[in-house]
Amino acid sequence: MSKFYLTFKFLVVVLVLAGNSAQALDTDYDIGMVKELIDQLTEERKVILCVANSCDPLAFNKLNEIADESEDFISSKVGFIETPEFETYKIDKSFEVFLPKLLALVPECKDTSHVCPHKVFAPAPKYVFDYTNATKNMIEASKCITLDRVPEAIDIIAKSVSYLEQYKDHKRNYLERALPAITYATNEFRKFCLKV
Repeated sequence: MSKFYLTFKFLVVVLVLAGNSAQALDTDYDIGMVKELIDQLTEERKVILCVANSCDPLAFNKLNEIADESEDFISSKVGFIETPEFETYKIDKSFEVFLPKLLALVPECKDTSHVCPHKVFAPAPKYVFDYTNATKNMIEASKCITLDRVPEAIDIIAKSVSYLEQYKDHKRNYLERALPAITYATNEFRKFCLKV
């Protein structure tokens, strides 16, 4: 065998291995992104429920302001190419901005099991529980996401983010506006369980 043939064969093997490694790294990154998003959604849900049980009767007015800031954050992050991965990245980053502000609102909620020791005469609005129930359903449905379904899950999340960016009904607050997007993602994730 000639040196050229051996060198060529070696380069082909290296390129194949490099391609497989890059694909594996992309897959690991995508899996990590979806997992982190679901983990942060779980944490957000716990904190919002804690705020609902806090002693501050005005907490939800403040929460709505923070949620609107989070929505503005998502809309302001524009990439050169709005890929599904970038859309998912934007929502993931919004949680990083939103959660610390939410925890600062009611510091006792660092322990998410906190409940106000006395009766509060301004109960949490219904939309709060609609939102937390919807996120609970989405979190449960995300268990249907298998490794081979991660790219589809990212597409679903991206469509939900696009919906949030495009359809702003300012008669409602962010938690209410997010419900259709969350419901869409939940229903699509549930289909993964049916396809198994």
